[in-house]
Amino acid sequence: MNRRTVQYLGITSGAALVTAGTVLALSWSSRAVSTSPGGLPEPTGPGSARPSPGPGRGSVSDFRLAGFTFTSHRGEDAGPSLFDDEVTALVFFFTSCRGPCPRLMGTMAGIERRTAGEAPAGRLRFAAISVDGTRDTPEVLTSYAARLGLDTDRWSLLTGDPALVARLASESLDYDIRTQNDVTISGPAGDTMQNILHPTRIMLVGPDRRLIGIYAFTDADAIERLIADAARALDR
Repeated sequence: MNRRTVQYLGITSGAALVTAGTVLALSWSSRAVSTSPGGLPEPTGPGSARPSPGPGRGSVSDFRLAGFTFTSHRGEDAGPSLFDDEVTALVFFFTSCRGPCPRLMGTMAGIERRTAGEAPAGRLRFAAISVDGTRDTPEVLTSYAARLGLDTDRWSLLTGDPALVARLASESLDYDIRTQNDVTISGPAGDTMQNILHPTRIMLVGPDRRLIGIYAFTDADAIERLIADAARALDR
């Protein structure tokens, strides 16, 4: 079964992508289709296809975060209990990303600021898992959070073994994370590294670690649905 396709956002050809030296890529799951109000919009662009459910996984709620052990930006061990009894907006990112991450994380920061003090949406939490654990140390993540002005009382920025992060994305969410060996970018310390392709959707995780919805960060209507879905989940 062809489990995934890659959609390039705002790029008309692979050649243009490499020339620009940036990657705006999203790993799609052929099974990650939502029947919730916050589900995936109709995808467009080269190589895109409407996701369709696989055996036994007909909606977003069929996806649940499995166990993991990462390290938070505070230098503390973090596991799946981080999501228990919470409603959390989750993304994958890395601090050196020259593609969608700055806008993705900016959108997340905007949701945080917009919901601050609101009831019940002000209890929404945020998590961002780095796909570049080798370079994104807790110290790097702390500095990154400060640059974005994140309220770290509501945020958990996580880092860990890249192979374990990729396994979590694949086994729990059916998303690919992979290194793009033919595209080199600058790392956080001024070194060079290969770009990393990773999912760029915002995933809303419920208190039982099951997905409530998946949202396009570039779609204003989808962000409105995310906030509304989070408020409903928090009001239960």
